[in-house]
Amino acid sequence: MVESSRIDFQQQLLLAIEYTVIGWYHFIHRPGSKSASMSDLLDLAVFTWKAHEHPDLPLSELPEKSISETSIKGYRSALAETFQIQFDFQSKYVDFFSSDPAVQLQRLRVLTGYYLNTRLRVFCDDALCLLLTNLQEEGPGEDPEFRRAPGLLALYYIIVFHAAARMGIPLDLRYRPVMSREVTDRRLVPLSVVHRSPYLDLVARDKKDNRIKQFPISSIVSLKSHFWTEAFKAMAGQAGREPFDYESYKKDPEYRFLRPLRRYRFRMTGYTFNHFSQSHRKEWTLVEKESPTSYVLDIVDDDWRSMLALLFEYGKFIQLLEEESLQPNAIEGSNSLPRECEQEKFPLLCAFRKRVEELRQSNPDLVL
Repeated sequence: MVESSRIDFQQQLLLAIEYTVIGWYHFIHRPGSKSASMSDLLDLAVFTWKAHEHPDLPLSELPEKSISETSIKGYRSALAETFQIQFDFQSKYVDFFSSDPAVQLQRLRVLTGYYLNTRLRVFCDDALCLLLTNLQEEGPGEDPEFRRAPGLLALYYIIVFHAAARMGIPLDLRYRPVMSREVTDRRLVPLSVVHRSPYLDLVARDKKDNRIKQFPISSIVSLKSHFWTEAFKAMAGQAGREPFDYESYKKDPEYRFLRPLRRYRFRMTGYTFNHFSQSHRKEWTLVEKESPTSYVLDIVDDDWRSMLALLFEYGKFIQLLEEESLQPNAIEGSNSLPRECEQEKFPLLCAFRKRVEELRQSNPDLVL
């Protein structure tokens, strides 16, 4: 099957992002094989892009699509103009058109956010900022200005993990669990990249015990596998993809670390619903539109603290109407509600009042 080589502007940007970030890692940050060429990079980027565009097709049946060097040059120019970031592989330099580190980080945040917004159904800016600022790699790399590398490295990991999941490529990496100093070697089969508040996580099968686990990407300290080599093996048909249904996996008790799902029904008034739907990337169901400025919606979530944050954020413009545990027999861990609130009709409101009282005691002059 042969497809037209014409692609829309969003597809052009996605292909340019994957092309330039993979190229940045292998030609600037950590140069590998001297035999790797720009034509190889184009073949790899186009293949991974086609695999994403046709998620249900076997790799061997992906349609033929020819993207010329001239076309990719135009896509890269559009990328540089849109995000104010330009990659020069020959000079081994990344130009942010600004020497201000804060501006550079902001431009990386916008670039990575755009990519995630097209690849993930749900994510939030807080998780993205946490990843961009906290990711640290073992060793300085070969980037002459390594202070720029962590943000680009985060985007590289996201692209690689997405591609590895689509192609069925196992990866070796070094990982430091959250709140731990111990670094361990892991051999994983990536399955998906997801937003799991407050982190962006890699969902993967751990080859050591064959269990599916979640790994905050910000806790990955180095990628030992050479993605370039492994990807070309997959292109030659030497890798097998593991089918993975994230929605089914979310029903697994291990997915939630024993944290139960709860359903919250809110009424949002004024312009609250418009702000919430555009600013909070949470899954929700509209129950009723009572008026142009009054909406009732259900949110199913396992993180009661994020629901508590909504009450504080929107104040008198949000009202909790119902609250229901969807897994009443689940055993809660560190994420459990305050014990004195567990038997209340509205445990979230109880936790809200408790938190307000704590704030008043710590700061009597605070107006709430």
